[in-house]
Amino acid sequence: MPDMRQIRLGLEILERNLGEDGYKYIQAEHDEIYAGSKPDPDSDDGRALEALGWLWDEGLECWSAFT
Repeated sequence: MPDMRQIRLGLEILERNLGEDGYKYIQAEHDEIYAGSKPDPDSDDGRALEALGWLWDEGLECWSAFT
């Protein structure tokens, strides 16, 4: 489970990857934060998110972090 710093750093990576449309998807439900549809899990930023404790949710096609 990521700590507050890892969640913040993950959100910063996701914000950098917004793209031109600027779609800022974020949702919190129960004990989990869902955010962003980019970057690709196989990219450098995707691997950085995973190292920070974020998970790629294939069903929702977004990143998530437990709190």
